[in-house]
Amino acid sequence: MRRVLLIAGILAGLVSTEADAGDGALAGILARNDCLGAKITSIYRSDSTSVFQANCGGTSHRILAVECGTARCRLLHRSDEYGEAE
Repeated sequence: MRRVLLIAGILAGLVSTEADAGDGALAGILARNDCLGAKITSIYRSDSTSVFQANCGGTSHRILAVECGTARCRLLHRSDEYGEAE
């Protein structure tokens, strides 16, 4: 039940944006990275690739970048201001 609510919440946040690999792939990446209740914004879109930024909120307040292509989505590793990977 919790997973269904999580996916429903993520899909509600994606009403104005569409992941090419499917919203389920994006939701799966966020769930595996404990990014619950994320605010999702589209930061790049081309014919074959979309990049989304997920503001995870909560106590860790992490921001994840996810790239979705025609076949799958993957987490993009970002560096912080000190050059250390998150």
